Amino acid sequence: MTRPDMVSVLSQGESNCGRKALRDLKWRQRQTGKTMYELEINADHTLVLQQNLASENDGTGTGGTVWPAAHMLARYLAKRRFPSGWTCLDLGTGTGAAGLSAAALGASKVALTDLS
Repeated sequence: MTRPDMVSVLSQGESNCGRKALRDLKWRQRQTGKTMYELEINADHTLVLQQNLASENDGTGTGGTVWPAAHMLARYLAKRRFPSGWTCLDLGTGTGAAGLSAAALGASKVALTDLS
């Protein structure tokens, strides 16, 4: 049995939230398969992250690609207002997309950590 991809699942929904998530996910999937992943945080900040497309197969784990959750968290952070001097702890950072986004958005301190 083949699992449906998220685009197929979200396409069946009728909510505005589902349509927005589908738009963002389709954009993200255009980046899948590319070694350079461009993550537009907001109009002022774009991160370009290098992906290891074979990371899940070469034994280095799942942290070599930008996952949709990191992409969405970066966009979420860009829409929030934080007090001056705010800090960020990015647990299970993988490519570092969320923590690097926090740094680009003005966090005074950012700690990135992962399994190894």
